[in-house]
Amino acid sequence: MDIQITVGNVILDAELNDTPTARKVAAVLPLDLPFNTWGDEIYFEIPVEADLDESAQEEKRIGLDRPIAIRTFSYLSNALVLDLGRAMNMSSDTGSRTVRLIILERLPATLLLMGTSNLFLFFFGIFAALSLSRHYGSFWDRFVVALSPTSAVPPWFYGIFFILIFAAVLKVLPFGGMVSAPPPDNKIEYGLSVLKHLILPGSALVISAFFYTIYNWRTFFLIYSSEDYVDMAKAK
Repeated sequence: MDIQITVGNVILDAELNDTPTARKVAAVLPLDLPFNTWGDEIYFEIPVEADLDESAQEEKRIGLDRPIAIRTFSYLSNALVLDLGRAMNMSSDTGSRTVRLIILERLPATLLLMGTSNLFLFFFGIFAALSLSRHYGSFWDRFVVALSPTSAVPPWFYGIFFILIFAAVLKVLPFGGMVSAPPPDNKIEYGLSVLKHLILPGSALVISAFFYTIYNWRTFFLIYSSEDYVDMAKAK
């Protein structure tokens, strides 16, 4: 519904939404009311009583009607105890949409994937960087330096290509999951199945940071290898 608000010589066109509150406002029009100003804003009361509409009720439910400082501390305390509400499109294996349960359910697999990938990346990167720092300017040293910008590409980008190549085309690795279905009864076979499912996502994580990690450690070793205490240790 279109209405007009007249303030002195100023006439403003406005539109009322199709809500119960707006219909109550429309029923008491026209109105001649006193108003207050604050800067360029105009405030006035309308003699209408109405319950909160759906959007206002939702704002009140999630606390958006509270000051930002109080909301910030409330969000922080909720985050510390993983009280993150309910998910819209995801659910846990038990069917729950509680975000805390979804996170806790996937936490062991996440720790296994990230822990394994980062351990491999750390130890292999250290030894490779040590070797390159001792052969500064060699072909492999220049090769790693040239490929270090490839680490700017996120892991999921490599993951897509790995899935296309090794799962879709070559069919040597699974598309996803943590273990084969049905899960093997033997513990050794179960562990091997987990490792097989770990190859694709782990490789994507490792490759995405591989050259940059080696380049960082190699540069670190080169810088500190020229320190006086290193030369003294070599002299001994």
